[in-house]
Amino acid sequence: MKLTLLFCIILVYSNLVFGQYPTNLKAYFPFDGNTADTLNNSSPGIINGASYTTDRNNIVKRAFVFDGSGANVTLGTDLNYGTTSVAFWFKPGNVFQEQVMFSNWSNITQITTSQLEIRITPAGKITVAVGNSYNFPINFKLFTSTNAVDMNRWSHLTVEIKNNFTQITIYINGQIDFDAPISGISFSQCLNPIRVGARYNVITENPFMGKVDDVMIFNKALNDVEAKSIYTLTNGIKNGHNSYLDEIKVYPNSLANNEVLTISTDVEKLKVRLYSSDGKEVLYELLHKGTNSITLNLVGLPAGIYFITFEDGYYFSTKKIIYHN
Repeated sequence: MKLTLLFCIILVYSNLVFGQYPTNLKAYFPFDGNTADTLNNSSPGIINGASYTTDRNNIVKRAFVFDGSGANVTLGTDLNYGTTSVAFWFKPGNVFQEQVMFSNWSNITQITTSQLEIRITPAGKITVAVGNSYNFPINFKLFTSTNAVDMNRWSHLTVEIKNNFTQITIYINGQIDFDAPISGISFSQCLNPIRVGARYNVITENPFMGKVDDVMIFNKALNDVEAKSIYTLTNGIKNGHNSYLDEIKVYPNSLANNEVLTISTDVEKLKVRLYSSDGKEVLYELLHKGTNSITLNLVGLPAGIYFITFEDGYYFSTKKIIYHN
């Protein structure tokens, strides 16, 4: 059995093979110069005043920026589910009030249906509104994340609604942040379009100011491993490019089971993780400056693609690994 390390650095962009993502991904909008759903399950988004901008990898025309005036990208009516997971990357701008990042909320149409709205507060906390506007606020629930995001960097958010609006889970940067039951909501499917960057029916009510990228919508609730995997597989370089992570040396380039993988680095503290292609973490080590050795126990691992990731707490880089029996 051999483990071959490919020495080309790959940044894990949003165009990875879809087999690496969790099942039941119904729509994926990477916003790579267009608004197409790359799965072709839903119609392209409609741009309403939003502009293309650089993404978290500093690549031009790979994300949308919203100016806080109601600019938005409108998605289809076919992406509303009673059990769903909504995931996207975002970078706040001037959040001077609570602002709407994702919404099918309306007090005019579909007012008795189960609606969902994701917001961010000036303190950087995520708020999620669920329910309907027919008997507001009795049939309306508001949940707030435990932790705040860094307002100066890109963050990844996953919001899960389970079992026809009876449970909510919030993940920030792949880690579970909040989990709670939802009570008092009698589920009825909403048929409103979804807006990214603004509220559905009144776009000038608390619109978002900032950037959004890589919107994913599932018709299932992801588990912890799956939520971590979509953060990991779409991460790339989190907050900008730094060449010293690209210069990390990994050798030898072929290993038998239980042999030693050597990593040479000048990073003071380096987090090293090995992931299977479905996002499951199979190894974690914290290395310190200098030459470090890791013994890889490959017993029981299937052949296929793996990823070895390097993270210093701010930057992130990935190498691709192919494991052969």
